[in-house]
Amino acid sequence: ASLFQIALSWPVPSTTSESLLVRREGDEVVFMTTLRHADIAPLELRRPLSEANLTVVQAVLRDKGVFEGVDYRGAPVLSAFRPVSGTPWHIVAKTDTEEVMQPLQQQASLIFVIVLLATGFTGLAVAFLWRAQQAAFAIRERQSSKDREALTDKFNALFQMARDSILLLDPTGRIVEANDAALAAYGYTPGEIRRFSVRDLRSAEAQATFERDFEQASQPGGVQFETTHRRKDGSTLPVEVSSRAIDINGRRYYQSIIRDISDRKLGEETVLRQLKELQRWYQVTLDREDRAGELKAEVNALLRRLDEPARYSSQNETEDKQG
Repeated sequence: ASLFQIALSWPVPSTTSESLLVRREGDEVVFMTTLRHADIAPLELRRPLSEANLTVVQAVLRDKGVFEGVDYRGAPVLSAFRPVSGTPWHIVAKTDTEEVMQPLQQQASLIFVIVLLATGFTGLAVAFLWRAQQAAFAIRERQSSKDREALTDKFNALFQMARDSILLLDPTGRIVEANDAALAAYGYTPGEIRRFSVRDLRSAEAQATFERDFEQASQPGGVQFETTHRRKDGSTLPVEVSSRAIDINGRRYYQSIIRDISDRKLGEETVLRQLKELQRWYQVTLDREDRAGELKAEVNALLRRLDEPARYSSQNETEDKQG
C-alpha cells in the first residue's frame, strides 16, 4: 500500500507529472495504479508491447533508463523508469515534454535579454580593447622594424667581412649581390659582376655540369661540389661551392659560398706526385732484387758444372731453413 501511495505522489508541484506502476502480462503492459489524466480503474488499461513509442512499453522491455516518447494519452512525455526490486513491477515517472521545456523557454528569453545587454557592453569593451591593442601593435611593429634593421646591418657586415666569396643569386642564377671577397677573387667591380650569371663564372670545361649542380641547390640542405671558375683576366681557379635556396621576403634566392681550393689542390697534386715517385722507386728496388737473385742462381749453376759447391743459398733453401 505504501508503494502505491509513493507512486501516486509527486515531490514538486506539476500540472502533468505522474508516477505509474506497470507490469508485463504476456504481450501486454498492464497499468496497476489509478491514472491522473484518465478515469480508468487500475488493471483495466492495457497496451500491447508492439507500441514501442510508449514509455510503459520501454519500461518493461529495458528495465531502467530514460526515454522520450508518448504516454497512454498519446501526449509527448519525458520519462524515467526502473524495476521494483523483488517484484515483476516497474515504476514509471513521466512529465509532459511541453511542461519540461517551459522553464527552459522562459530561461531562454531571459538569457536572450541578458546576452543582448552583455553584447552591448562587450562591444564597448572590445572597441576600447581594440584601440589599446592597435596602439600596442604599433609599438611592437616599430620595435620589430628596428630589430630587423639591426639584424640586417649585422648580416650585411658578416656578409662583407667573410673570407670566402659569397654570391646571392636570383632564381635564374643571375648574380644579385657579391661580397668584397668575391670581388677580389674574380677581379670585377660590383656593377660588373651583377651583369653576369653564376654560369658565366665557370670555366669552359666545367660548363657541362652546371645545370645539374644548380638544380641540386634547391634540395633540402642544398648541395656541395667542386668545380672550376674563371677570373676576369681569364685565369682559372679550382673552387669548392656550397649552395642552397633561401627565402628573402617571400621570394626564393640562392646563396653560394665559394672557397678557393688552389692550395689544397696543389697539396693533393704534390702528395700524388710523391706517391707515384715512391711507387716507381719501389718497383725499381723490386726489379733490382729480382735481377740479383737471377745472377746468384747463374753463379751457382756455373759452380755446379765445375763440381764446385754453390756460393749462394737459393730462395727455397733459405725458406726451408727459416721454417
